[in-house]
Amino acid sequence: MSYEITHTEGENFIRVKAYGRALKSEVPLVEAEILALREERGVVRVLFDHRELESFFGILDLYEVGNRISASKLRRVGVIVNAITEEYRFLETVVANRGGNLRAFTSEEVALAWLADSAGNVEHQDTNSGK
Repeated sequence: MSYEITHTEGENFIRVKAYGRALKSEVPLVEAEILALREERGVVRVLFDHRELESFFGILDLYEVGNRISASKLRRVGVIVNAITEEYRFLETVVANRGGNLRAFTSEEVALAWLADSAGNVEHQDTNSGK
């Protein structure tokens, strides 16, 4: 997997754009870069763009990723995807069950609004099914 991690001055989140085939062995590398930026800049929100990933992990891998996200002390984690699958719903649940806050979105605009909203006023919506 190739990825770009950026934080633009003035934005309250770290952006991670991932391409290609995701491998479990790459998770600690991406995580380390995100956590270093969190410490350096005090940013506790992350937006992942997975629209160009060819594949994602199996259920056990997602469980482990969800545990890592929950332990990272990130306040909000948004994931932009082409379609919200059962795997992403499972990841949301794993993170929520451990006190974290992760949501998958098909709309970048809705994801950005959710990341920026500290009061919880932006509803989580699946634009694929109209929920």
